[in-house]
Amino acid sequence: MRDINLPLRKAYVKALNNIFYKNKKVGVYYLNAPDDITGKTEFFYIILRGLNNNESSTKNSTDNNARISIEITTWSDKYNDGNACDVIGNEVLIAIADKSLPMGDDDMQMVSNRVTNDSTTDYTVRGQRVYVDRTIIFEHFIYQIKN
Repeated sequence: MRDINLPLRKAYVKALNNIFYKNKKVGVYYLNAPDDITGKTEFFYIILRGLNNNESSTKNSTDNNARISIEITTWSDKYNDGNACDVIGNEVLIAIADKSLPMGDDDMQMVSNRVTNDSTTDYTVRGQRVYVDRTIIFEHFIYQIKN
C-alpha cells in the first residue's frame, strides 16, 4: 500500500485549476489560502481540506476509500448574494462529480466517486465584508495499480 494523499491532491488541483468566475481565475489552495491572497486580491477561492482515506484492500488488490472536502470561499463588501459561490460550486461539480480523475502517473486509478455532502453556510459578516462559503465533500474508491 502506498500513500494516496499527494496523488489525489495533484488530480484535484489539475481538475480545478481551470475554473473562472466573471473572467477571473479561481485560485486553488491546500489547507489555507496564502496571507497575501485572503481578503486582498481575490474575492473567491477554493481550498482543498479534510483529506481522509481508509484502506479497503483485498487479497487480490490494493484499494482505498478516500474522502476530500472542497471549500469555496466568497466575499464582497456589504452584500453577498451567493451567486459566486453557486456558480463556482457548479463548476467544481462539473469538474469532479461525473469524472474519474486521472491518476495514472502515480499508478493509481479512480474507480468511482460520489458527492457525500454539499452544504452552503449562512452568510457571515466580518467588518464590511460579507462571506458565503460552500463545502462539497467527495468520496472516491481508488485502486493502486502497482504496490
